[in-house]
Amino acid sequence: MMPSLEAMANGLSATAIIVTGYVIGTRLLMETRRTTSKLLGWQALFAICLGSFYLGTVASFWMLVFLDQNIQPPELGAILCYTVAPVGIATVMYIGFSMIKPNLAKPISIIYMISAIPFWMNLWFDWPEKSKMVVLTGPAELIDIELLSWTNILTAVYILSMILVLGTGFLMLAKQTTGQVRKRSIYYATGIIMFSIGGIIDSRFPLGIWMVLVRLFMVAAYLVLYKAMIPPKASFPPIPYEARPMKEI
Repeated sequence: MMPSLEAMANGLSATAIIVTGYVIGTRLLMETRRTTSKLLGWQALFAICLGSFYLGTVASFWMLVFLDQNIQPPELGAILCYTVAPVGIATVMYIGFSMIKPNLAKPISIIYMISAIPFWMNLWFDWPEKSKMVVLTGPAELIDIELLSWTNILTAVYILSMILVLGTGFLMLAKQTTGQVRKRSIYYATGIIMFSIGGIIDSRFPLGIWMVLVRLFMVAAYLVLYKAMIPPKASFPPIPYEARPMKEI
């Protein structure tokens, strides 16, 4: 069964995001072999987590292309998309606070990781109430996911935390530093804010085929984040060591 034009746009653009994330994550993991940075592996995990937000959509699309059927049960698509959310936010909070205020990095990331318990209970088991509405709008269409209950609330908290806490924090760090620290802080703030805004628009508004533009915007955000994460070839280590004098921030 050939997917509809909108399903093609949805599936291919989601595939572009997940491939970008996994390639960047793999590239960062390869880079850990030549550096002693403690954060590079965490940054690789964060890049992979961001891409994995589209895992359910990508699985649904390619099953439709090759097997002539959508993902079954449809709820599995939502689980594949959002299971990674608490891991991603805990990881990026650890990265961000390691650069902005290192003494808070572990406590903050642990708090966000603990939030995974109610998140996963609601997402996987619909406890204490239904967590998602997954609709198949037609035989040639992809699943349409709407989050409900705690899963919806915590996802909103995660996205707002990225924008307000990390986006603002990196902008503050950029204003008080120079050189590589300033440059990477600007890249981090820009990339995080861009990806978060793209995610909000993509998940909250019915865009039809125009979602391709939003997804391309998110791929661009990935490339900006890559500039923040990848160490210079001539010099390393990255931000946390340069930024440590800024503990008073």
